[in-house]
Amino acid sequence: MRRRIYSAITAIEQQELIIAIAAELGLPHTCLSDKNGATLRAVVRETPAFLVEREISLKLEAQDRPIALNDMRDMRTFCTVLPYADIIVAENQFINLARQAGLHSRYGAYLETDIRMLADLL
Repeated sequence: MRRRIYSAITAIEQQELIIAIAAELGLPHTCLSDKNGATLRAVVRETPAFLVEREISLKLEAQDRPIALNDMRDMRTFCTVLPYADIIVAENQFINLARQAGLHSRYGAYLETDIRMLADLL
């Protein structure tokens, strides 16, 4: 249920961007409401940045500690990079969250917390 709620929140927050992209593609904004909103749900589910943000947010919110503003900044960067990078070096928290969500497998990214390991990987 939390996954659906977060998807709906993402769609609402990003609706102007999604509509603008649809317009750039020559699609009417009404296409997003096709099939009772299935198209809009698919856009949120299949857009890598939205998917990563949703999955990491769900894991982040499930933790027992308060969410800091810096967590949100780190998450934005992580959401942008994870779907497109082969190797990611980041802090333990986000590497662990991505692993728990299975995002490294989905996008084929190698996740590492120690920058010194880059020499061995390259």
